[in-house]
Amino acid sequence: MSGQKISEDAIRFKAFELWELEGRPDGRASDHWAAAENLLADIAPHSEKSKSDLSDELDNALEDSFPASDPPSLSQSTGSEPAGDPKTKP
Repeated sequence: MSGQKISEDAIRFKAFELWELEGRPDGRASDHWAAAENLLADIAPHSEKSKSDLSDELDNALEDSFPASDPPSLSQSTGSEPAGDPKTKP
């Protein structure tokens, strides 16, 4: 396992998922626990980015998508109103 500590709750949750995926077999708890530890240890080194790194990545990804299209109208037409500006009289 890597130097990063993986929480017991995370291992327990992953072991439970593995147990369910295998059809809930009896007598394999230690196998599922070990498999969960190994899976999470493989993932952990890739998830060590700081919050500021993640924030920067998100800002960069969103930069191209803003400004978004026109915001939705606050009032929606039901189709029964007459066409044109309701403030002006024909």
